[in-house]
Amino acid sequence: MLGTTEIIATAEAEPLASEMVCNAEMVRILKENGIDLGQRGVGYDIPIKGFHGIHSRWLVPPTVTSHKLALEAGRNLIEAMLAADPAFDVTKVRVVHGGSSSPDKIFPGSSNRTQGSLGIPAAFAEARDVSPGCHSAVDGLILLHRSLQCIAVEEKITTPLYGWLINGESIGSSANQPDSSNYLLWGCGATGLGARHTPGRSKKIGIRRTKAFSDGQFADLTESIGMGCDPSYLGLKPNGIMGENGCYGREVQDYIRGPMVEQLKMFIASCEIDPKKNKAWLFGHNPTFNGAKIFGELSGFLDERVHTVAAERANTSSTSPIINYHDARKRQLINPGDHVFLVGYGTGMAGAFVYLIES
Repeated sequence: MLGTTEIIATAEAEPLASEMVCNAEMVRILKENGIDLGQRGVGYDIPIKGFHGIHSRWLVPPTVTSHKLALEAGRNLIEAMLAADPAFDVTKVRVVHGGSSSPDKIFPGSSNRTQGSLGIPAAFAEARDVSPGCHSAVDGLILLHRSLQCIAVEEKITTPLYGWLINGESIGSSANQPDSSNYLLWGCGATGLGARHTPGRSKKIGIRRTKAFSDGQFADLTESIGMGCDPSYLGLKPNGIMGENGCYGREVQDYIRGPMVEQLKMFIASCEIDPKKNKAWLFGHNPTFNGAKIFGELSGFLDERVHTVAAERANTSSTSPIINYHDARKRQLINPGDHVFLVGYGTGMAGAFVYLIES
């Protein structure tokens, strides 16, 4: 009798056309910083062929922080939730979760500021920033689902209650440096996801199964990102030791296409779903466009049901799975009863999987 948690609305901060940057412009910026990709020879014509399937990304001005993007996504989410559920009210939001690979501040937390800025009463909702990493949005959704269940049971609530997942990423502009080809990888974005939890008997819709896990024995794979308070990072720019020779890249890709794929396949099997026979969708992380598609294929999904916007938006870190999901909902690609898998991975190393039935 743990009730039902449905995703009733999604939203994002809408990119400005003037801030979308194509590969040709990125290559020019890199050349100005001493990285001439044209010297790599035949087959590396990025402006024409793309960077692993990426052709553009949203780069916000330096004054636009991850939290500002998150607030825009949050305001858009309120409108979407009001349209989806006439009974919704901001004063009924009991959980606010978020996270970012590019937080503009550690203190105060972005989720606390979101709660205080978007009309949720003081000392009413729990708010927390989930671990800073590419998997933090899906991880935050798992925690949001479990928190709503616990609140309903512990407080003996019988009416619907609501939760928000709001993530902002300015990683393309604020936490990346134009000193290596990695600069082509990242983009900015912000997403909002609204959940409604109905206490009582579980329905055969909404979130059905979750899994979060750590593979800390692979922690060294992402140390070259060089972000944090470690004294060895003093004086470094974010991503300052990635460079052309940083270990972040091939080793991480091998891990994702190996152990991470196997973990997802076991999770899918535990959900008793055959991705090729059932109407199953994968909305995963966007390492690159090609990387997202290959991950889906290796995990057993049909190519047309691995939905990614990485070609236009690049790698937006934690917001990637939710941006992909929101785009598919906006395009009306998903139907009630479809099986949806939201997948996040990263940090060093960790995974977060959510299986839900679209309502």
